[in-house]
Amino acid sequence: MMPAFDHISSLRILLADDHLVNQKLALLMLERLGYQADVAEDGLEVLAALQRQPYDVVLLDVQMPKMDGLEVARQIREQWQPHTRPYVIAVTANALRGNRKICLDAGMDYYMSKPIRMEELAQVLNQCKPLKLSSEAIDSSASVDSEPHDSYIPSDVERAALDLTVLASFCQEMGDTGREVIVELIDYYVAEAPQLLQTIEAAMSQRDREAMQRAAHGLKSSSAALGALYLNQLCQELETTAPSASIDQLAAVVARMKFEYKRVEVALKHEQLQ
Repeated sequence: MMPAFDHISSLRILLADDHLVNQKLALLMLERLGYQADVAEDGLEVLAALQRQPYDVVLLDVQMPKMDGLEVARQIREQWQPHTRPYVIAVTANALRGNRKICLDAGMDYYMSKPIRMEELAQVLNQCKPLKLSSEAIDSSASVDSEPHDSYIPSDVERAALDLTVLASFCQEMGDTGREVIVELIDYYVAEAPQLLQTIEAAMSQRDREAMQRAAHGLKSSSAALGALYLNQLCQELETTAPSASIDQLAAVVARMKFEYKRVEVALKHEQLQ
């Protein structure tokens, strides 16, 4: 059961994420919970938006272009006084132990791992009061999960392209509009994912390991959100090994990613027809 809210209409939220699928998924969850949010696509846009108008909450992706979320959090802590400073909630696809402490040390108030769970999002936002009502920082030791939750990764050779329980759970959370939302998210995903794969291939040909990591990170989180958990695992492998592996080794991972994406695309389009 979702908690009740008494300050939804006045809570001003800025969502910071550079990938369309993640943006749409978060916005739909926020709307379902009764919130609205503005969107920033990189770290510099976050700071510019905060200069233009006050926000009560910033949902901040840790890995963004131009300025990453950790540096954005440090800048917010330095430039805004406590009574005017928004709650900064870290959202990251790097569900590794130790990341929570890094985010909190940078000045963030709370930490969530992707894919975002609507119940956890509701609990965190329910602790955030409009700045005019409260200047106290969010309790980072709150009773919701303090460590990232693990995603189930199938281990069988003939694994399914999609874990349908992920989609079923999301549909249940979204209520009557669940199927409609899934169809819309699939459209966004199949438009964005091939572009990210092309970016990865181009970066590999240019030996741009950092660009490979960024694109793999973006594809990783959106794949997990739609239940493409093996593709998510391959993206994690590329993101982790990109700094040190040989180009031949990376090319082998990318080839597996491309093959797996084709399977995912077919499975998702089949789901749209259900």
